[in-house]
Amino acid sequence: MSGIAYYDRQTDNFIPAIETKTMVIGALQDETHHLWFATLGNGIFKYNKQTGEWKQYEHNKENPDSLISDLVTSLYVDNEGYLWIGTEEGLCCMDRQKETFKLVPIANEYLHVAKIIGDDNYLWITTNKGLYRFNPEDQTFRHFSKQDGLQNDQFCNNSGIRSRSGLLYLGTINGFNIINPRSIYANRYIPPVIITNLQIFNQDATPQKYPSVLSGSIQTAEQIELSHRENVFSIEFAALSYTIPSKNQYRYMLEGFDRNWNDVGNERKATYTNLPAGTYTFRVQGSNNDGIWNKKGTTLTIIIHPPYWRSPVAYVIYLIITITLLGILFFYLKKQTEKNNWPGPGN
Repeated sequence: MSGIAYYDRQTDNFIPAIETKTMVIGALQDETHHLWFATLGNGIFKYNKQTGEWKQYEHNKENPDSLISDLVTSLYVDNEGYLWIGTEEGLCCMDRQKETFKLVPIANEYLHVAKIIGDDNYLWITTNKGLYRFNPEDQTFRHFSKQDGLQNDQFCNNSGIRSRSGLLYLGTINGFNIINPRSIYANRYIPPVIITNLQIFNQDATPQKYPSVLSGSIQTAEQIELSHRENVFSIEFAALSYTIPSKNQYRYMLEGFDRNWNDVGNERKATYTNLPAGTYTFRVQGSNNDGIWNKKGTTLTIIIHPPYWRSPVAYVIYLIITITLLGILFFYLKKQTEKNNWPGPGN
């Protein structure tokens, strides 16, 4: 039998309660003395101790308010009475009064949730991609990974506790972590953002190679001018925050070409190809490892000149030639008309 049993102390026996047909991985008792059981395959089972009734909650693809997955790994009831459910397909929250479930994407991802632990106003959520601290009030996440000192980014299902002293003990596939939530502070430093390099056709552009483009360092340049043959280029940039620089985030846009910002994570390079002639403004913003953004960022004006046959001077020449040809044609037609209308001698 795969299911739930209770222990009878008087007879020193385990008595079967209900068959779940799959592994039961977690259980909790809420403030109303209901018992909740998490299973890996058949959702959640709730037991009413007063009535002896059982109720099962499962995923129903035709009901958007149902449990998001039947592979449930962890359960937690917060101070507001909401039941938080970790599954192998993400995090969701249950309104126990309405008996509805709401998906809560973790930093816009649907991760394998391993364990949920409450601490004051935060939820600590272990996943297959690190540890997240979640603030239910403003729906914000802060991510911690091996780069922050974790044993591993892959946590084990339902492996974690909060001790009486407030320390968190969280199990991974490579050992366990001891975390003091009160010793974690946000990095409030707003990092300067600079442009670090310019490449043209994947070659670093220097004043020696491209004197017509750069007269000095790209870091101090406010404007560059490119010919129509140099319209395939890359711009590299950096946010000057060194706490965990690999967790710095970036977004950029080229005004006059991009309609929206490009959020590129920790990628520090933007490439544009075959841009038409015109004047553009490249803007880039960056954040530190804790998501504190420099929204002013930095800018670079980029002027791409047209080929000579499409330059303003060329268009003036084309206009002069066109007017001249029209004048010649007009003069020729006028002479022909006069010739045809000449009565000739003797008339």
